[in-house]
Amino acid sequence: MPASYLHGVETIEIDKGPRPVQLVKTAVIGIVGTAAAGPVNTPILVSNERDFAQFGEDNREPTGAETALLNPQQLAPIASGLTVSPTQIRMSAIFGGEQYYVIREVGLWAGSPGSAGAILVAYWSQATGDLAVKSPGVDFVFSHDMSIDSAAPGANLTIVADTAQAPLLALLAEHERKPDPHPQYLTEPRLRPLLERVNTTWSTSGVAPVLSITPATPVSSYVAGQRWRVRFHAGGTGNDTLSVSGLAGKSLKQYDAYGAKIAAVIVAGLIADVEYDGVDVVVLDSLPGNPTPAGQVSYFARSTAPTGYLKANGAAVSRTSYAALFAAIGTTFGAGDGSSTFHLPDLRGEFIRGVDEGRGADAGRVLGSWQVDQFKSHVHGTIQMIGDNAVDGVDSTTRYSGDHHNESRYTDPTGGNETRPRNVALLACIKF
Repeated sequence: MPASYLHGVETIEIDKGPRPVQLVKTAVIGIVGTAAAGPVNTPILVSNERDFAQFGEDNREPTGAETALLNPQQLAPIASGLTVSPTQIRMSAIFGGEQYYVIREVGLWAGSPGSAGAILVAYWSQATGDLAVKSPGVDFVFSHDMSIDSAAPGANLTIVADTAQAPLLALLAEHERKPDPHPQYLTEPRLRPLLERVNTTWSTSGVAPVLSITPATPVSSYVAGQRWRVRFHAGGTGNDTLSVSGLAGKSLKQYDAYGAKIAAVIVAGLIADVEYDGVDVVVLDSLPGNPTPAGQVSYFARSTAPTGYLKANGAAVSRTSYAALFAAIGTTFGAGDGSSTFHLPDLRGEFIRGVDEGRGADAGRVLGSWQVDQFKSHVHGTIQMIGDNAVDGVDSTTRYSGDHHNESRYTDPTGGNETRPRNVALLACIKF
């Protein structure tokens, strides 16, 4: 038996209802009651495999006329007992198993409930409140003290004494031999992996979007609530997963400022607490307000795309690696290979114009469409002068015939190879 477990006794008396009740704050519960039936003033120890203690889960104010529990949950044979005083006996039983319930009523039976001749000898409950909790995997040791008074009719209950208490001691010995007799307690072996997860930072490995960590204490399966502190060795792609101890990768998510769970924003060197929520591994630090949405185009005074962005250069990129961006723009700027890739917008050397969307200023255009340069239709007027010389800046060839002449005019060439306003060149990038 682990030395840290205490099987001592601290008794609290509750004076509610027709019978006083004593609670023992440990693995043992003691209840003082008055027998509904039994030999008068004959405190003899109960130890009979046909006699049982029973726990139930409902409340009521006892009247003394109870014949069964309202909501029975578990039955255990009375294992042993002893004579406490000339008018008081003590009976004990151990409730084991994986059941979970709240104890709100207790019954002692001569015979098994439901069998012929079975009698509910003693009963305890109260109008409201809980007595104790039966936890899964916990051996619950129950001890009941019963005082027999002169009101109990004789010849209704036979009590067999076993002052050695051998059955109960055997059950206690079996209980104490268990490697972990009290799983409800947080022991050092259980505490170590919990502290390891929250106090140790595990660096990721792999190539985004497939990342992994390997804690010193291996994880055999994912359980909601598991938490790790992680240092990301590389930036993410917007569609990242995290594998723990070689298990299948789970999507990395993060909550934005508005409470929506979205793809996590992972940058190289980021240290964050992550928690498995039963579906995804969630980065617990929420994103700041007004997060940049996938598909937003921004201009930068630098030659490389910042983290989280791609150059808007018309390249074909993976639909899975950049899933959030693909969900935002689809194949608007090109379908890539038609299955696994899609094209980014190509904004190199281009001016941006707002899509018309029915206004009529640029009719017939759709989102992402390209347009060549153009002059709006117009005319240039000239002044004709008669003489040997042409108008300054205008070459003139004139032929006269009779009272009329034919004349051709054109302006001298000027300008460059395109039409443009003054501008500054910046790097166009798109958020993924």
